[in-house]
Formats: sequence, structure tokens, C-alpha cells
Amino acid sequence: MRITKTPKAEKLISIFLLILLTLFSLLVLKGNSLFRPAAVSPTVMLSGVAAGRQLPPGWQLEDGWQTYPEEKLYEKINGRAPLFQEHGLIQLDFASASKDNFFFDIYMYKMKNSYAALGIYLEEYPSASREIDLGTRADIAGAMVRVYQNSIYLVIMPLDKESSEKPALDLASFILQEIEAEAGSEDTVETTDISADILSLFPAKGLIKRSLRFNKNSTFGLGSLNNIFSIDCQQDNIIFQYLLKPDLSGKETVDLVLKDIETELREFGAEIIQADLNTLAGKIFGQYIFLSQQKNMLLGVYGPISHDQAWEKLEVLRISTAKNNK
Repeated sequence: MRITKTPKAEKLISIFLLILLTLFSLLVLKGNSLFRPAAVSPTVMLSGVAAGRQLPPGWQLEDGWQTYPEEKLYEKINGRAPLFQEHGLIQLDFASASKDNFFFDIYMYKMKNSYAALGIYLEEYPSASREIDLGTRADIAGAMVRVYQNSIYLVIMPLDKESSEKPALDLASFILQEIEAEAGSEDTVETTDISADILSLFPAKGLIKRSLRFNKNSTFGLGSLNNIFSIDCQQDNIIFQYLLKPDLSGKETVDLVLKDIETELREFGAEIIQADLNTLAGKIFGQYIFLSQQKNMLLGVYGPISHDQAWEKLEVLRISTAKNNK
């Protein structure tokens, strides 16, 4: 009987095919785990509260709610993330919703406190917007609605230039009601430190509408005058500004803050009129600036007013803040 030898090349091919068959069998036994899609990053996920939030009747949630914590905010609003982080963001809850062929993006920014929420609201003030009665402060430009309420900054953004105002307003109003309901629940952690609008702390007489500003990093170019709210006021044909730093917290004390401001004023060539433990008065850029203490707040007046007028208006501000910040 004749024995036929298998060529060497055929042996190699057979071994190779056997190896492939073995690997394939292992993959089948393991459920093809190597070909399963990677898990979604846990840094962008549904939040417990947001996931259960309802929308008004007739509205449809497109892809569910997503939560972006402060350190991952750039994944949603890359260019503007530093601005929100600077003011003090906790997280962004985002969703897309639609009704009757109108599509909107919902941005609900949870800020560290009400000052941070108002600060970012004022920072993004659209010039063409008009104020509306919603939340604590709100405005609308086209069909884009922005609302500041306590520590929440809410933006309803239309995805179509022809979008109607009414669905945007209805959606914003409904979400605010949901936020109020959450604030009343036992599981909600309160993140605000005031419930009233910052405007209530200023004297009402003569305030110029929509002139409120939040000077996060500096005021009049002075870096030591940071985290200051300012608002224009017109009385007796004179326009001046009220200044208010509502919360001297942490290691800040009034005397240390005033010393830093005095030092910078002198560097700018200001004339210092008075400088003691709780009061600083000077003249810079041809105008008077008066700063004083009221509990844990720093109060101020700045403008082309006389020495006596400045003291008088500073006293009016002191009385107003004492009355409305009990």
C-alpha cells in the first residue's frame, strides 16, 4: 500500500484554519463580548430629578434629560463653559422637546446660589429682549426665553427662527412650576441664600430700568471691586450708581476688603478723603466713590455728586438694605 505525504504548505493552511475556528468558537461562547458597543460615559447621564421631570400636555421629549456636571460642561457648551464656571455652576440639565412642529432646547443651569444665577442672567442680557412677568426676572427675544429664579437660570432656545413665543412661554412656565414643586420636597437640597430679587435691596426711587449689572471681576477697572452689583439711578438730573456686594463670606472681612480697594485707588491716583475701619471715601476719575459696611454687605455710591450728596445717598442705601434683608 502506498502512503501519500501531505505537502508542507497544505499542513500550514490546515493549522491556520484550525486556529481561526478555535478563536471563533471562543467568541461565540463568550457572547461576542469583544464586538459589543462601549458603555456610555458616566459623566453625562440622566439625573434622578431631571429624568422624572414632566413636560406640559402635548409636548414630546426627544431624547430624555441629560445632566452635565460643572467639570463636564464643556461637552455641551464648549465656548461658554468658562463663563458659567466662573460664576459658580453646579450642573446643567439639558433636554430637547417639541410640540406642533416647534422644537426647543431646554437649558436649566443650577448655580451655587441666587447671586450666581442672577450674575449669569445679567451677563447674557440680549440687547433686543423685552422683560416679561415670569420667575423672579425674565426676558424674551424672538422665541428665546430666559428666566432667573432663586439659584436657577433657565433658557428655552428655539431651533427654528419662525418659532412662536407662546409654546416657549408655556414650556418655561411649566418647568418653573416643576422647580417650585421640587423645592418643596424633602429630598431637595436648598442651594440659595436669598429668596428675593437683588433689586429689592436697592432704593426704588430713580432706578434706571435694565441697568443692573454684576461686575464679577472688576468695577470701573478696579480688580479689588469684584463681585459687585451696580445699578444706575437718576435723581435731580444727576445719574450715579449704587454699589452692593451682598455677601462678604469666607475669609473676607469689610476692613480687609476696604484696605485692598484703598490700595488700588491710590495706585490709580485717587484722592482719599476718608479711610477707617468701616468706611472708605475718595475721588477718582473726577467722581466721588463712597463705600461702607452694613452687616455682612459692602455698600457704595459712585458718581458726579457732591460730598454731602454721596453721604446722603449712601444712607438711603443703608436703610433700604437693612429694611429688605431681615
